[in-house]
Amino acid sequence: LTKPKVKFVLDKSKQKAALVPRRGGKTISGIYYMLSICLKKSYQSCIYLGPTLKQSKQIIWDDLSKIVNSLGITAKFNKPECSIYFQNGSKIILVGAKDDGSVDRLRGLRFHLAIIDESASFGPYFEKLIIDALTPCLLDYAGTVCLLGTPGLICWGLFWEITTGKRPGWSVHSWLQTDNSKFPIWSGKRNWKNLAKEWIEEQKRAKQFKDNSPTFLREYLGQWVENSEYLVYNFNFSKNTIDSLPVGTNYEYVFGIDFGFINPSALIVLAHSNTDPNLYVVDAVQKAKLTPSEIIELIMIYKNKYQPYVMVGDTSGIAIIEELKKKFGVNIKGAEKKNKVSNILFLSDQLGKGLLKICTNNHLNDIDKLIKELSSTQWKDPKKYILDTSVATDGTHLDLSDALLYGFNALRHRYVAPEPVKTKDGLIKSNMSDYWNRKIAEGKAQED
Repeated sequence: LTKPKVKFVLDKSKQKAALVPRRGGKTISGIYYMLSICLKKSYQSCIYLGPTLKQSKQIIWDDLSKIVNSLGITAKFNKPECSIYFQNGSKIILVGAKDDGSVDRLRGLRFHLAIIDESASFGPYFEKLIIDALTPCLLDYAGTVCLLGTPGLICWGLFWEITTGKRPGWSVHSWLQTDNSKFPIWSGKRNWKNLAKEWIEEQKRAKQFKDNSPTFLREYLGQWVENSEYLVYNFNFSKNTIDSLPVGTNYEYVFGIDFGFINPSALIVLAHSNTDPNLYVVDAVQKAKLTPSEIIELIMIYKNKYQPYVMVGDTSGIAIIEELKKKFGVNIKGAEKKNKVSNILFLSDQLGKGLLKICTNNHLNDIDKLIKELSSTQWKDPKKYILDTSVATDGTHLDLSDALLYGFNALRHRYVAPEPVKTKDGLIKSNMSDYWNRKIAEGKAQED
């Protein structure tokens, strides 16, 4: 290993992270790290964790096997179990964590070292994985957790916070391809550093990257950079989140519902008041493979809790909508889906103005997943507003943001400027600020 990698491995910190560009050798560093732990003492236990078990195998299995064989280490590879056992009783196991259920299956296990690879590729459950599940697994042996990854598309989440210094308590490392002597193109060559530099320049020319290209900065220089041009929603965490609903105001509730089976069904709860220009998301739930009766049961549970005066759902769930109407007298309006792009742009505009806020105190359900969708969904072609309507760039389904869109459209009249009003000074041109200033003043007068 080169000096930056050795420094990373020998760092005695219990919480470490490495931000490395593509072909920087972060995975190879993780392999050598785990081998050093397993061979130094008997009965050591290491875990290598990727976004899914399949990815863990694809990323590490072949390289781990080659390195073990090249070093003459005696080990038993059990591919079905995704584990490697050494003569001294030490072991390495490979796992994946694609959702909350995968996280929960780690509880109760014990490790000396945990390597998490592709840390920017995990879903919104990543913090739960690290803080709630893996960290306790390391307590018995005073073990170490290491996050490895390349910058993601979105400047958001635990790995971004850690590697940008926004989350204290972590030792952060970084290196480039010029620190990766094992890359096959230049491995074993004396002038490998120069070859690495030339390779980076060749990639830039071949892909026609500019020096400030977000993809080039992320993938080849390992720098966090947000490519806002491609983001569908103008979401800002500080501007568009709030701990909980402001007190002292009477709120009314609206539901937005996206029906699915293979893709999850999603329900969003919106709250608004006549004396507050803001719209609030107070609850969110997303569940896959629900039967029609289970979807109906879920809707009725939330209806009894929030008593919405309007519910809007996409018409793919027409059978469920009719069943709710016949059996329970519940009316769900069909969502307006013809002008989806213009509706998305309008919602994005209100997010940019800070008029839609998500209450983050309800982590029991899927508020974090909604935030992830709004933060990561990208246009395939931002100039033509072509959208992948099924999944976001990282594989996240867009059901929650679609449900939000349906509910928001039912309230969009709140954000369209009303007719001009006549005052003592004569006729004035009205705008939304004037409108809400008057509404708030009227509300305060009624309270007094």
